Amino acid sequence: MVQSTRNNRERMSQDFIVKNLGDRRFDAFMDMGVGDVDGYMAGMLDHFEIVGDELVPVDMDSIRKAAFTSADTGTFAYMYGAVATLQVTRNQNTIASIPKRGYERNGFRARSAQHQTSGTGSTEGSTLPTSTQSTYNEIDVGLKDLVVTTEQSFRWKVIIDKNDAITFDGMAKDWVDDFWTATNADVLGDIDTTANLNMESLDRYTQASTARAAIGYTDGDEDLYAVDRSTSTYFNGNVYHNSDTDRELEKAHIDQLKKDAYQYWGGNHSNKFYHMGYDIYVGLSWLEGAKQRLSDVTAITSFGAGVTPTPGVAGGFKINTYDTHPIIIDDAIQDTGRRAYFLDYDTVGIATGRPLEIIRGDNIVYLDAVKMRQAIYWIAELWGTLPKASAQLRDIATNW
Repeated sequence: MVQSTRNNRERMSQDFIVKNLGDRRFDAFMDMGVGDVDGYMAGMLDHFEIVGDELVPVDMDSIRKAAFTSADTGTFAYMYGAVATLQVTRNQNTIASIPKRGYERNGFRARSAQHQTSGTGSTEGSTLPTSTQSTYNEIDVGLKDLVVTTEQSFRWKVIIDKNDAITFDGMAKDWVDDFWTATNADVLGDIDTTANLNMESLDRYTQASTARAAIGYTDGDEDLYAVDRSTSTYFNGNVYHNSDTDRELEKAHIDQLKKDAYQYWGGNHSNKFYHMGYDIYVGLSWLEGAKQRLSDVTAITSFGAGVTPTPGVAGGFKINTYDTHPIIIDDAIQDTGRRAYFLDYDTVGIATGRPLEIIRGDNIVYLDAVKMRQAIYWIAELWGTLPKASAQLRDIATNW
């Protein structure tokens, strides 16, 4: 049986050579011996099979091995990269726009009464009038330590060098972004949330004792820099409210903010900014529409590292103007964005005692842990010297 199979293969090999290569080549192969003919044909016969007495081509797809795919267990791992896409809010418009100034002193003196309010006339040749004097108060603002940290084990550092994983630098990028978002939320915190170790809020800065009582907040919530505003009313802000009852937005509401504040500007009407949530911004757009007052271009003089004088766009976020003053939109504003602030950037900003920096350490002896640690650190405080030069609007419904 074995000899018969060999003879059959030998005959078919010879027939294939004669058919495809000619008699002369066949004779040459025969001189080499049948074994050599079979050796030469081995590669060729890999692509053919014997069907009856014929040598026919083989369908290669029927014998080809299955290809590796991403579904094969143990052969493939998805690569997601060293960073992650943020799925949470990243509102930072207010903290980005408020001017930053260098720390000069721990507080300031506030003059709470004028020498003379009226009646400077005198009769000819009369004696001098009674002397008067102002009332001065010391206000201690201080500074806040703002810091957050993150860590990575040394084993994780080894892993990320060879594998798809979140890197320390990639994580730090998100972490810095979160720091600004969180600080932005603190600056826009509600009056009933005391600042404590956090940065002071614009809501408290623009608040007033009479408004606090009408709105129903706890006595003392409105106090700023340890000043009791119930007795020191000179340090109150301007609050346009409706005793915590929402009302539809009117153009007069926005106008009232400027009316309350402008008399404290000393003739300088530049560098004043509206901060509002998107809901109020949309409402104002509906009210004004194509009117000239809601314009795309305005000339702005900005102090410090705040909004730059770019018509239409500033600080990386959409901006518009009302009555020549820029509008900064930030939905981190309280009441789901249904409050607005009109700020005098000449008298309110952020005092920086130590510039923001990222500090990284990996000395396991000093850290007393087998890990790397980095901290983002900033010494600063919301610094405002004249709350009456700014104003707040609240109690607005969204019926548009």
